[in-house]
Amino acid sequence: PLKGIDGRIDQVCLIIYDVTDVAINRRQLQAANAELQRLSSTDRLTGLYNRGHWEEMLRLDYARHRRYDSQAALVMFDIDHFKAINDNYGHQAGDAVIQQVAGLIRENLRDSDVAGRYGGEEFVVLLPDTDKEGALMFAERLRYVVEACEVRHEQHRIRFTISLGVADLSAPSNGHAQLIEWADSALYASKSAGRNRVTLHQI
Repeated sequence: PLKGIDGRIDQVCLIIYDVTDVAINRRQLQAANAELQRLSSTDRLTGLYNRGHWEEMLRLDYARHRRYDSQAALVMFDIDHFKAINDNYGHQAGDAVIQQVAGLIRENLRDSDVAGRYGGEEFVVLLPDTDKEGALMFAERLRYVVEACEVRHEQHRIRFTISLGVADLSAPSNGHAQLIEWADSALYASKSAGRNRVTLHQI
């Protein structure tokens, strides 16, 4: 309110601040931070979780297992004869194969599952609330769909297989890292037995 010379209010002054730019900048900053968070937890080539993130998720699920006696299983696998794919068709073809495998993993996951890249051509899938029978079914289904797929790169049609190892928390363990060791050991057994197969780690 503005008073006149006689002391009466005869005018009103309104000051309007346009905060559109501030709001837009804040939303852009929030979106940028969310993207940075996503990038820091995912593998660039595959879009799956990187090792730091999936191993932290495994650690948390292991803590839940210790507290509530919940089930969990880990599937570890790699692409058979991947070096030959790179040598015969080139590294870009190898990248295309890795991306195809990542896509097939995503198509077969539940919302609660955690899939990640271990490194190179090796992958892991954490299956919360899943026993060894459920994990074996998942692993065999994934092995089948990979064997049935074909990657086309330039003039080449590339077929390939995977070898898988499965471990669960039905036996006493001393930490989440032991589950990784068990799954890795089962994976090695699959490769030693001729590849393109699923092996369950036995205590």
